[in-house]
Formats: sequence, structure tokens, C-alpha cells
Amino acid sequence: MLRDYDKLMGPKQERQAFLEPYKQFKLFRDANNGLSLEEFADAREVVADLSAEYEACEHADYVSAVACACAAHARATLACVTGGGPGDAK
Repeated sequence: MLRDYDKLMGPKQERQAFLEPYKQFKLFRDANNGLSLEEFADAREVVADLSAEYEACEHADYVSAVACACAAHARATLACVTGGGPGDAK
């Protein structure tokens, strides 16, 4: 999917194939009323992250890796909320 997007947009988003209809929407215009590609770049990044996450979840250790990351985040958040620094949570 990302390969197709990159073919249509070009490596530096210079091709901009099929983007003419988007110019009519304020969301896709920049300050000079030109076409802003920021929304497209953001969407591409979301799809790339989702694709990487999907590939990662196919590995056997995915659930334990996610659980460890979530636990570490929860400890850091709790330490910040209770007045301790992130290093205080162990």
C-alpha cells in the first residue's frame, strides 16, 4: 500500500497524482491557498506505523513485549502523578 502511495506521490511528493480534487477543501490548503501535503504525509506515517505494528504482532513475543512497555509506562505515569520522577518508579 505504501509503495503505491509513494509511486503516486513521488519520492519528494512532487508528482501529486490525482490530488486536484483535494484543492477545493480548506483542510488541504496552505496559507497561500496552495496544496498542503501535510495531511497526506501524516496519513502515510499512520499507515506505516500500523503496518509495522501488524508485522510485529505476528511474532510470538509480541504480547509480552507490549505488556512490558505498558507496565513501564504505567509505572512512570504513576510516579509523575504521585510526585515522584519517572526514575522513582521501579
